[in-house]
Amino acid sequence: MEYWREIDFWKDIKSKEWINWKWQLKNAIRSPKELRNIFVDSFSFDKMDPDALSRIMSSFEMKLTPFSVITIQRALKKGDTKAANAIINAFVPTMAEVEHVDDSVDGIGEESLSTKPAPLVTNFYKNRVLLFATNICPTYCRFCFRRRKVGDHLQERIERGANLEALQNAIQYIRKNTAIREVIVSGGDPLTLSDDRLLSLLQQLKEVKHIKVLRIDTKVLTTLPQRITPELVKGLKKFKPVYIVGNFLHSAELIPEVLDATSLLIDAGIPIFSHTALLKGINDDVEIISELMWNLFINRIIPYYLIQFIPTRWAEHFRVPIKKGLQIIENLHGRISGIANPTYIVYLPDGAGKVPLLPNYLLERTAEGYYFKNFEGKKVLYKEQIEL
Repeated sequence: MEYWREIDFWKDIKSKEWINWKWQLKNAIRSPKELRNIFVDSFSFDKMDPDALSRIMSSFEMKLTPFSVITIQRALKKGDTKAANAIINAFVPTMAEVEHVDDSVDGIGEESLSTKPAPLVTNFYKNRVLLFATNICPTYCRFCFRRRKVGDHLQERIERGANLEALQNAIQYIRKNTAIREVIVSGGDPLTLSDDRLLSLLQQLKEVKHIKVLRIDTKVLTTLPQRITPELVKGLKKFKPVYIVGNFLHSAELIPEVLDATSLLIDAGIPIFSHTALLKGINDDVEIISELMWNLFINRIIPYYLIQFIPTRWAEHFRVPIKKGLQIIENLHGRISGIANPTYIVYLPDGAGKVPLLPNYLLERTAEGYYFKNFEGKKVLYKEQIEL
């Protein structure tokens, strides 16, 4: 069924156009006004002061693939306005971005001299590096902690990602540093590159003898599943072990076209792990997170990280207190399988890397042993003779 024809805006779009990922990128929605015109009176959006919107968009543009609009529409058809709002909050600018509570533009230190040995490389850890292959994403997340460096209309002074000379310098650094065993290809979104450019880059990395694992960070699985073509999957299979880390925010994103794309990769032996940013107004609720992790799990996507808010200018309104994040993690235990529980992590500033956060289940130590609190809040003794 040509489901997109249900929206008047795309009623004349042919199937060969809709399923073409490049058409999706070229026809991205670029302003709240365009989105309002699509939904007409079926949904209300925050009213934006024109001057404030202009300032916001000049610092970080709006971009939403037509497919992402379908995600909103599917939620509305189900009567789930809360889910529709979650997707809109993730991708559509609001007046909240005018407030700059935090002035950080690099909240985790990716650009610091101590962590950036080459223009497109960040090296937090000795044995793995981030390689920024492009500055383009299919859809721009309003909470993005890299909004300083992603976008179609970046200022010239900011690095532009997939510059061929810069990429060669990055590969040369990786080639010389034999401690590196894993490369995480990120951006922007590396899957916005053409097959030729992406697979050529992976080939060059795979030819480095000490590189054993390749990883790709991406948001296309939920915003541009048309990108996962049989040709791309066939190309990726040549670089096993290669892992996909997808960004998943809400169960409303897991519509059939998305699950078809993830199945295509998984059936080819390419595992998918999930990154989930914990965000106010989007998913800061144990029911939402529990449903998301369970649905990822039953669709063979491995819950990986629940990520605490990374301080970023323009995005403070998305912050969830760590206390609440810990409560969510605590309440997940006992609700869903342990395999479906993500690790709750905090990225530290100044290139210090990330640390896991766990609720404190240990209540006290006694001569009899350790008293723990279980998922139901019961106090339970684990017997062990210990010296106090």
